[in-house]
Amino acid sequence: MTAISPLSIKEFTRESIKCLLGSQSRRNQL
Repeated sequence: MTAISPLSIKEFTRESIKCLLGSQSRRNQL
């Protein structure tokens, strides 16, 4: 297994936050 670098963690959290915000806004529009 390859070690997870802090940069990839930052990218992963940013993408997950983007997904969460996107799903919330989509739910509000319905």
